[in-house]
Amino acid sequence: MKPARISAGFFTLPAAASPRKFGWYLARQIERASRLYRSESLFINAWNEWAEGAYLEPDRHHGYQYLNAVKNALEAFRGLYRPQISSPAL
Repeated sequence: MKPARISAGFFTLPAAASPRKFGWYLARQIERASRLYRSESLFINAWNEWAEGAYLEPDRHHGYQYLNAVKNALEAFRGLYRPQISSPAL
């Protein structure tokens, strides 16, 4: 079963989507990637798929809130994760 969606002109969005929920979920995924895969990389599938409702670019409704959610999730993770950096052997 697909999640509820609402129409926003020529595309649809998940009915419960919000920058706050996105930021919360992204922060969890960043932490998960680090814990499970020991990876500092996390790929975002699409940042400008307007027709599919999958975009992070600023818009008239949310402004920069989705981009700020990405920034906040990364900053929150960096606050929790302090890697031990050693000098490379010369």
